[in-house]
Amino acid sequence: MGDRRVMARATQEDQLLPPNSKAIQKAVRGCIGGKLREFRIEGVRGLVLHVLPSGTATWYLHYDVEIGKKRRRRKFKLGRVDEVGLAQATAEVERVRPLIREGKDPASDKIDTRNATMFAELAEERLEKGDPLRPRTLRDYRHVLQKDILPVIGTTLAKAVTRENIIDVLDRISARGSNRRADTASAVISSIFGYGVDRGLVPTNPATGLRNRHDYQPRDVVASDDDIRRLWSAIDRGEAAIPRMLEPSSSWRCSPASGAQRSPVFAKLNSPWMAQSQSSQFIAAAPRTAMLIECH
Repeated sequence: MGDRRVMARATQEDQLLPPNSKAIQKAVRGCIGGKLREFRIEGVRGLVLHVLPSGTATWYLHYDVEIGKKRRRRKFKLGRVDEVGLAQATAEVERVRPLIREGKDPASDKIDTRNATMFAELAEERLEKGDPLRPRTLRDYRHVLQKDILPVIGTTLAKAVTRENIIDVLDRISARGSNRRADTASAVISSIFGYGVDRGLVPTNPATGLRNRHDYQPRDVVASDDDIRRLWSAIDRGEAAIPRMLEPSSSWRCSPASGAQRSPVFAKLNSPWMAQSQSSQFIAAAPRTAMLIECH
C-alpha cells in the first residue's frame, strides 16, 4: 500500500474554540497554572492551539501520515500566538493542506530545512576551511560576498540555489556597469559550490560554465630601464633564465660590438638601449613597442 497523508480528526479530549481572538485569549488565560491543553478551532480543520501551564500558546497543524496499515500523527509548528495571529495561522493551514493531500510531509520537510546549510553558511565554511587564499584575495572575496552576493542568495539553502539565481546576482552587478566585478562574483560563487561538492554538502555546482562578461584584452607592459638591468644582472648571476618571447623580425638590427661573441641579449624596444654583461655586448635598435625581445 502507498504512503498517504490525511488531515487529523478531532478527538473527544480536544476542546473546540470559536474562531475569534477574545475566545482564544480567554482560553489561554484559563490554562495558566494548569496542565498542557490542546484546542481545536471551529471551521479550520487541523489547526490546533497548544497551551502550556506557563501561558505560552503555539499554533500547530495536526495531520496524519498513513504508511501501509499504520497511521502516524504529525505536528507542523506554525508559530506562537503572540507572533502569529488567528488569520495568519488559518492562511498557512490553507496553504499547506493541498501539499499534504499531494503526499508532502511539511513537518518532516521543515526538519530537513533546519538541518540544511544556507548559502551564507557554506560561503563562510569555504573561506575558513577550504583551500587557503592570499590575504588580498580573501579580502576581495569577503567584500563581493557582503555587498553583492549574500544580500540576494545568502539566506537560500545552498542546495536550492539555481543557475538562474546566480545569473540574477550577476545581472544586478552588470546593470551597474561592472562586468569585471560580475566575473569576480561568478568566480567566488563557483569556488564556494566547488568546495560544497567536494564535501558532499551540495550535489552540483550551478555556476559551472558561466561565461565572462568583461571583454578581456591582452595588455602590453613596458619594462623600465631599471627593470631590464635587474633582469640582466639576475641572468649573469644565474638567478634567472633567458626567456624566448618572440623571434626577431626583419625590422630588428642587432650588431655585436667589436670583439664580442654572439650571445642573446634583451633590448628595450621603445628606445635604443645597450645591454652589457660579462659575456656579451650588443647594440640593438628597434621600432617603438611595448615588449622585450630576444636577439641572436
